[in-house]
Order: sequence, then structure tokens, then C-alpha cells
Amino acid sequence: MRKKRTVTIQELAEQLGLSRNTVSKALHGQPGMSLETREAVLKLAEEKGYRTREQKENALLDGTGLLHKGMRRFLFIVASDRGFLEETHQFVLQGIHDCFDPLQYRIDVVFIPEHNRPELFWEDWLEEHALLHADGIFISHMMPEELEAKLLQISVPKILINFPPTGAKVDSVIWDVQDAVRQAVRYLLNQGHRNILYVGDAPHHLGYRGYRLRWIAFQEEMAQVGIAVDSSQHVTNSMMDRERWLQSWKKCITMQKPTAILNTIDYELGWIYYACREFGIRIPQDCSLVSILYEENSFIPDVSHPLLPVRATGHRAAERMIWRIANPNHIYEHIRLQIQFIEGKTVHPIINSRKEGSVNT
Repeated sequence: MRKKRTVTIQELAEQLGLSRNTVSKALHGQPGMSLETREAVLKLAEEKGYRTREQKENALLDGTGLLHKGMRRFLFIVASDRGFLEETHQFVLQGIHDCFDPLQYRIDVVFIPEHNRPELFWEDWLEEHALLHADGIFISHMMPEELEAKLLQISVPKILINFPPTGAKVDSVIWDVQDAVRQAVRYLLNQGHRNILYVGDAPHHLGYRGYRLRWIAFQEEMAQVGIAVDSSQHVTNSMMDRERWLQSWKKCITMQKPTAILNTIDYELGWIYYACREFGIRIPQDCSLVSILYEENSFIPDVSHPLLPVRATGHRAAERMIWRIANPNHIYEHIRLQIQFIEGKTVHPIINSRKEGSVNT
């Protein structure tokens, strides 16, 4: 009996009217095309019985095919005792829906209590939400390290929406806050500012690696122009109540007399404007301002800012999940989405010192 001929990528490309490179990228779960194009490629590949080398090696010929439209259930796990999503979680979830909705995949939000619970509770919680039977889980950002470590041990496909811990055996996707801070600092330095007030979270805050990495990036960029940074002279207590935050703000403003403020947490922006107004500081006439933003702020327009691609991160995480399911034994990847810096109207250059010690961007 003659052996059935194997279809090639070139033949798939010709039937679909696409380039060979586009078809190859779709089959390997790589970005760079619309969801409709990806779905068309996977559907035709399934009909023709085409499998990539990785899929053959991973023994994925289980009869379920490449495209499981409407047959998958995923979980988006958030650490919260309050039972609601933070704004950034909503943006990430929207990005996942952008990718999964056309495929009719189900994505459920699951809240995991942050307080310490007995081990029996953990087992009951896993069973209650059927985590071990999910097609995959997304471990969201702002997850305490102890809970994150437990979730990383679950034997289902996982995508971590965070900077990965050392040696983590998981794919991760995250917006690059380190690059955001570096771009912001370099922009201010090249505008002549040397006395920059950092506003963010405590560098030692457990569980939130992104906040620690922001502070490290700030220190390193300032060190490049010979400026040492002392955390006691900066506002690094965003998790405190507002009265204590304002006290810290007053102390740092009085002591530092900064020419520029770098805000590294989106939701602090309104409080910074309020505090500046209370102390008679005009932006940018008296003090320049750069603030990290998750989305364009219509209430405070024209702010100079690095724009974090939070929604795009969710979309990329969903794409990576699809790829991981098809390639369970492939090497893990840590993906950081690049930041776009937007020059607004909240930074005034200091002309006299701009030429001294400028930093290459």
C-alpha cells in the first residue's frame, strides 16, 4: 500500500494565499498576524494532517487536533481577598479575551485569598475551582511570592504575567517596567535634571518584583551620571495610608527640593498633582514630571510618560498559552514587551546643565 504523502508548509501557504514564513509562524505560535489568519492556517493544517516537528516529538497526535475551538477552559488567577479586579488586571484580561474570544475559549477569573491558610484549605481551593482539570492557568501580576510558588507547582500549562523568579520553569510575559524607568530617567537627565524625586513603592516590598526592579533601574541610571540614591530621600511608601504618604512627600520635597518628579505607579498620578497643588508647586513651571501610565489618561492629558502595554501583554500571554499547549516540552521563554515613551508637556529643560553629562538614549 502506498504511503500517504505528507503535506508541506509550502502547499499550505499556496492554498491559503499566504507566504511560507507566515504559515510557519502560525504553526509555531509566533506573533505577527491576525487571529483570523492564524485560525485559518491551523484549521487547514488540521484538515490536511500537518504536524510540526515539535508536535510530532511531543506526541500530540491524540485526536484532539490543533484547533480546539470552543472546547477549552482557562483560569485567570488573581490574589485578592476583596473579590474584584484591579485596573491592570482588567486590562490584561481584556487582552486575553482579544485572543480567546474568536476561538470561543472560556476564561474564568478565580480569586485566591492572600492571607495564610492551612494546607487543607489549599487542597479544597484547588478542587473547588477544578484547577487541575483546566486547560491552562494565567498567574496574574501582583501575586505574593508564597502563593505564586504554589501555583507554579500545578501540573497544567501555565503563563506567568510577571517577571519570573530565578530558575522558574514557566513561560512569562510582562511589560518591561525596568526599561520604562530607564527611558524616563534618561529623558529627564538629558533635559538637564539631576535632582529627581522618585515616587513608587518600597524597594524591599515582598511579592512584587516589578516594584523592586523599578527602584533598581532608577538607582542604576542615576549612578551612570555619578548620582548616588538614598531611599530615605524618596517617596517609597505607596502602600501606606494617604496621611503617611503626604507626610513622606512633605519631608522629601522639603529636603530634596527636586527639579523633576518621576512617578513609577500609575494610580499615584492624581495624588501627586494634589500634593503639588497643596504645596504650591506648579507643573512644569516649578517642577517637571514624568509618570508611568498603563493607559492614556484623559483626565490629566499631555503628561510625559512611558506607556506600559498592559492589554497587549494579555494578548501575547494568550498567544503563548496556545503555543505552550502545542509544544509542552519546548524550552521556556521569558517575554518582555517593549515600552513606548511619549513626550508630553510636563517637562521643562534646564538649559544651563543640559550639555553636562548627557546620557545616550
